[in-house]
Amino acid sequence: EIFKSVDAQVNAGWKYRTIPEASNQEASWSRFPVEALLFYRTPVGLRVGGGATMHLGNVLEASGDALNSRVEFKNNPGFLVQAEYVMRNFSFDLRYTVMKYEVESGGSGTIDASSVGAGFSIQFGR
Repeated sequence: EIFKSVDAQVNAGWKYRTIPEASNQEASWSRFPVEALLFYRTPVGLRVGGGATMHLGNVLEASGDALNSRVEFKNNPGFLVQAEYVMRNFSFDLRYTVMKYEVESGGSGTIDASSVGAGFSIQFGR
């Protein structure tokens, strides 16, 4: 019976960020998150779960008068927890991701990449 209440989910995406337009500098940060999660589904439409995430192709690039650089980060795993309310084909979620980016080339050190997020999803074929 409990296995009927367990959902597995795999997500893949693209995160891209740039700085506001400037005449003398450009910078962009691109990465491809991949996630695998397990959820427990309650009878009232709430799903609670967690899993692992990894950000692939994680690169920060800058060019211009102030800085010309490329920083690449290692593909280290992170963890996430998520609560989601599902109503028919729509869902709303809150999540917390624990992750550290470790510089692979173009510098040294680590960056705390932990985050809180909220989302809205439409599910097809249900």
